[in-house]
Amino acid sequence: GPWARCARLLCCPLVALAWLGGCAEPVPETVVTIDSAPESGATLLLPGGIEKTTPATLRGLPPGSLDILLKQENYRDTEDVIRIEAGPPQSFVIEMEPLVGYLTVTSTPPGADVILDGETRIGKTPIQKHPVRIGEHQYEVRLKNYYGYTSDLMDVKADHQYGLNTTVALKPQEAKLLVTSRPTGADIWLNGAKQARLTPTEFTLLPGNYIVD
Repeated sequence: GPWARCARLLCCPLVALAWLGGCAEPVPETVVTIDSAPESGATLLLPGGIEKTTPATLRGLPPGSLDILLKQENYRDTEDVIRIEAGPPQSFVIEMEPLVGYLTVTSTPPGADVILDGETRIGKTPIQKHPVRIGEHQYEVRLKNYYGYTSDLMDVKADHQYGLNTTVALKPQEAKLLVTSRPTGADIWLNGAKQARLTPTEFTLLPGNYIVD
């Protein structure tokens, strides 16, 4: 029991005891792991000028509140307070907010798909102030029956806005219409308008619906 433990400890001159109505139990060491999200590798700053890199494992911190600061390229500085408790190891994942710029894309005609960096569809035009992580990016505008458009490479900076006063004018693709008749030499009307040519002939037209007479 506790008295037997105390008796054994009193026989050892190297052990110091705090007498508080019984024999003191040792306080378990604190073990804390701190990581950053969505990416590791952030600089972790602790009181006293201590600097680590996430994921960082800290041992022997006193229980209680701990103020921390995370810094990482392309992310906003993040402050947080974590609560350290004695006992089993603790893990904390601190979410960091990416630095972004904002992209606006409009087109004529509207309703075109906008593809960012060749792989991510961010919606259909018009797109207003879509957040884009800082760095270099390109976007494409695609619409059925129209030639696609690819933007120049953009160097997106934090909190800047891109494309606010730019409208992408999509060029229609050409369609071919071959009109024949038996016998040949017939007059042709397209959407009620008489054409100068006779059958057989081929027209280059904009994509769409046509009435042929």
